[in-house]
Amino acid sequence: MGTTDFADCKYIIQVKILGGLIEVRCKHKECLDGIMDFFSTSISYNFAVPDIIIYCDWEQSDRYLYRTSPLDYRGPILEGVFYQLPGDRQVEQWDSYDPPLPPFVKEPFANMFVGLHAAAVKDRQNNAILFIGPKGSGKTTSALQIVNNSDSYELLTDETVFLRRRSLLVEPFPRLVLPRTAIDGEVTKFAMTAREAFRQVARQSAMINHGFFLKRVSGHIGISGISSDEAYRNIVEHYQYAGSSFKESMITLSVVAREVAFSRISYSNYEQLLAILKSVPEYLNNRRIMKITN
Repeated sequence: MGTTDFADCKYIIQVKILGGLIEVRCKHKECLDGIMDFFSTSISYNFAVPDIIIYCDWEQSDRYLYRTSPLDYRGPILEGVFYQLPGDRQVEQWDSYDPPLPPFVKEPFANMFVGLHAAAVKDRQNNAILFIGPKGSGKTTSALQIVNNSDSYELLTDETVFLRRRSLLVEPFPRLVLPRTAIDGEVTKFAMTAREAFRQVARQSAMINHGFFLKRVSGHIGISGISSDEAYRNIVEHYQYAGSSFKESMITLSVVAREVAFSRISYSNYEQLLAILKSVPEYLNNRRIMKITN
């Protein structure tokens, strides 16, 4: 796409997320529709001056608009994607293997967030609860079970937690949801918007109050507490780059491990995980009561 072609990007939306406003201009409506599905709960219809403009001439939305390219990828950097900063008349080629949505490597998002491979929900007291684990460990399942079986919880995010640097503050990041369900003994995955999948979606950030590491095991199942040292060793394994330096990210995760109580949910199959998740609200309530009485 040459500089004379940007006028062809006539399909426009604004996405208000992570404290910033992103304007997305697409050449093809199908691409814009895919982006709107992905950020369905974060679309802003009150157009304002954006923090950054992203141009895209792709025919369809693609996962690498939203996630970092694989480490072994050596192809072109998102050809057909461009950006424009406020007050700058020049439109630049996207120059990072990190995604443009959200654009963590550009202001005002750069050096603001630390990523964690986790789901998060919040309760009525504005406490964030994390469910941390690798792909397929049950993060989305955990968030779905907690939010959809109680009026007391809202979804913050089901896949990646974005923490404000050096804090316990989790920003809401609802996006396209890929829940798993058991059908005829097989666990399958399908796509839904966040509002379709969850009864309640949070619009305000929340402070982390408790974290659960999800672990599939062959032995003892249930919920067990872990030390802050063990929590730190586990949490760094699920770190994701989100625009802050590695040093700042590790400092942030150290703060989280030191100041937040963590537990482990051990299970051996999908049905056991669902059963254990039903006891999580009571488990958290009992911990609060013990903290007050002590």
